[in-house]
Amino acid sequence: MTNVNRIRVVVLGGPRVGKSAVVVRYLTRRYIGEYSSTSDFLYRHSVTIDSVTTEVEILDTSRCEENGCLYSHIRWGEAFVIVYSVTCKRSFQEARGLLEQLADFRLPSYFTALLLGNKRDLDHARRTPVVKRCAIDMVLSETSNPGYRLDKKRNAWEGS
Repeated sequence: MTNVNRIRVVVLGGPRVGKSAVVVRYLTRRYIGEYSSTSDFLYRHSVTIDSVTTEVEILDTSRCEENGCLYSHIRWGEAFVIVYSVTCKRSFQEARGLLEQLADFRLPSYFTALLLGNKRDLDHARRTPVVKRCAIDMVLSETSNPGYRLDKKRNAWEGS
């Protein structure tokens, strides 16, 4: 008999940073370039590690800051992926703000968050220069969370 656990993951980030692309890439191992960004989607996926099955519920959010659902999504989630685009400086600033809001909403509770820089395949259009690494490291040290940059087309991860 196997144990079944559940974890709720909320994917947050500014518009057009590739949140849905990251989720679909994780679930299907395919890259799809076109997505609808008008509504939230809830995906369910099971993973088994060491004979323990975990039901992963992934909430892919859309326009959360605009329609005021951020607080309810943060309350629903147990782990958070905060996505920004390396081609958009503003999206990094929004991601930092989301990390700060997570810390405010979830305290004193412990929470798990991953700051994910997306669109690494577009490094030629980078707007978050390598110098920003110190700012990323500062955000991560403040929240004690790991950070990674992702090229979803090539499925390449780079840790910080």
